[in-house]
Amino acid sequence: MLNADIIRKGDDRDQIMRLADDLQNVLPSLSLGLNPEIRDLCMRYHFFLGWSADHGFWVLWAVPTDDAIGRPRPEHLVAWLTNPPEKNLQAITDGLIELFRKGRKQLWVTADDIQATLESLDFSIPTVETLLPGAPERWHPLPARFHNRFRLSEGHCVYRELFLEFERPDAVNIMATLAEGRHDGILLIYTLLTENVVPIEPYEVDWPLLRRGQNPPQAKAGEDAQRLCCLYQHVERRIGYGTVPAFDPAVIRLRVAGRTQDDAIKNWYAIARPLRQALRQSRFQDRALK
Repeated sequence: MLNADIIRKGDDRDQIMRLADDLQNVLPSLSLGLNPEIRDLCMRYHFFLGWSADHGFWVLWAVPTDDAIGRPRPEHLVAWLTNPPEKNLQAITDGLIELFRKGRKQLWVTADDIQATLESLDFSIPTVETLLPGAPERWHPLPARFHNRFRLSEGHCVYRELFLEFERPDAVNIMATLAEGRHDGILLIYTLLTENVVPIEPYEVDWPLLRRGQNPPQAKAGEDAQRLCCLYQHVERRIGYGTVPAFDPAVIRLRVAGRTQDDAIKNWYAIARPLRQALRQSRFQDRALK
């Protein structure tokens, strides 16, 4: 049964802390993080999420940013949750930070407040089938998400709102964004990572999406075991200490995993076909609008 609460005065914090077998530093989701109160909390605290080995118990620490040690201790425990339906780190993090926020605003967090927080959480994780057209059938049921990041040119910086601005739910929407070309001094990178599972796909093919010719792409050993696919903008030229020129046009590249070298090449071609179609469609619509 899903249950949660804030840490109360008199709770055995040492015993609670011993229930967590692993932990990591976390941040609220971008949508939650745009709340001014949440933004203020992120300036005041570093958040750490811990969980038991069976993933049945989850706990949150809020360590003040000016803490001399900087590591979570029993006195930093603020909220806990049990038996989430999925190991969705983002949903669990958001829920526990919300409970912490409510606990700071009111003397006693009621059962109704806790229930409202739990009901607002979406523990479902999308599957590859809904995210990536052309993906091999064995990937279809795998839980996964596209994660965005950036390569920056000199004089540009990354900030939380930038992640939100370029966050996209699936490969088709990603292609629509990449079809717009380069955005000033940033290069966009979208990586499809599995969640809660590690597929056996040890090889990768990395090739320009629109590359034509008789020479097939070559597969190499992959670097990230949970990476199934990566769509990204690439500029070959570098200046200075490997800095990307700010306004050079970017090429769209596609990186795809596979069980063997031949399987990775086969997967690359299967995924590239619908993505090329989506790219052409987006560019056609852009021209029609202009």
